[in-house]
Amino acid sequence: MDTRTNLFHRMLTITAELFFEMESRLFWDSLAAAITPGSRILDIGAGNGFYLHKLQQQHSQFNYCGLEPDEGIWGKSLPLQNEHLRFKHTAYEQFQNESSYEAVVARLVVPHIEDRLHFARWLYNNTSEQATVVMIDICSKPLQDNERLPLFSELYRKSRQPLGLSPLLRLEDALRLEMMEAGFSAPETVHYSLLADDPLVKMKLYIYMRTVVACTLGEPVSSAYAEELFAWLVEPGASLEIPMFGTVFRKDAGVERSAAT
Repeated sequence: MDTRTNLFHRMLTITAELFFEMESRLFWDSLAAAITPGSRILDIGAGNGFYLHKLQQQHSQFNYCGLEPDEGIWGKSLPLQNEHLRFKHTAYEQFQNESSYEAVVARLVVPHIEDRLHFARWLYNNTSEQATVVMIDICSKPLQDNERLPLFSELYRKSRQPLGLSPLLRLEDALRLEMMEAGFSAPETVHYSLLADDPLVKMKLYIYMRTVVACTLGEPVSSAYAEELFAWLVEPGASLEIPMFGTVFRKDAGVERSAAT
């Protein structure tokens, strides 16, 4: 049986493979054009480092640092390190920051942060004057009930409940308010989605869902889940949409520094 670390490692790798090109067009190409070569980019919750590694491969003119508090999954990132890409085993609260960062990536991590306003203020205090923060996550209602995937839909919904997401305020709207309180401007949020509309994407989503089941339940995939997921895979008309959002925040020059203390 795979360990939880290996399962999580597989999940992170698949999501990077599925979303990176789309998110590169939406966020990273314009960010790279806006900051100078040699700038420092920080990834909060870098996981196995694969996503940040892909970002460095595409934009090698910057220096990258990824933070990951889970020791097991952090260990998976170490083979990817190089002169301009480093990974630290730490949570952001304990990170000994050497200097401020010109850009910060927070992807699929903010719902897991207990005090998001504290995080927003930390970002303000540890970034340069013209810093950019890119926050990317699953929309507040990540997966509607899929008639082809009733077991998986219910499991995924339950897995999100402990994150403490507000039933009244969308995550993207809550982040906007928290980041503005800390001293950042809030430009328009971009909504996009991944659709299982070709065989390769569908196969990767199938593997991802099997891995999610095993990781969430902490046991091998049961026959009930296996049959449901395989039936979805082979049925030509069965699909799945994963709705996402991304917001690019910048420091607001008109906000007093005390707002972020």
